[in-house]
Amino acid sequence: MKMFNKLILAFCFLLMGMNGLFAKTPYYTLTQPNGLKFQVREIGYCCVLSYLETPDGYIVVRGPDKFYHYAASHQTKIFSASGLRVGMDAPKNVIRNIKNNPEIIQKIEAEAERINAAIRKNRQRFLECRRIGYL
Repeated sequence: MKMFNKLILAFCFLLMGMNGLFAKTPYYTLTQPNGLKFQVREIGYCCVLSYLETPDGYIVVRGPDKFYHYAASHQTKIFSASGLRVGMDAPKNVIRNIKNNPEIIQKIEAEAERINAAIRKNRQRFLECRRIGYL
């Protein structure tokens, strides 16, 4: 009986693992202020280090005019609005497939390290406050 339960459990884990192999990041629909709809998926880590990508691999950011634009490279930020609106303008000289762009990857890694350093610093402050009885 114990062996049968183990086999059932192993089979369930196998099925769950296979389901993960075929899972895809879902695309969802965004709407421009003028009503135009387009598909994107979110890639990255939640709200902290994430970006939107179209099915064609173009990176999308929201511009100050509230329209979604194709992303362009920026000196200080990772991405900036290129001025070319998604679905309305042809994407020219914009970021596509960041996995093949070492400059962008380096900026993302630097931003991740900056965030991790801030988390470590806040953790140290919290532990010190607990140690002295402040919390």
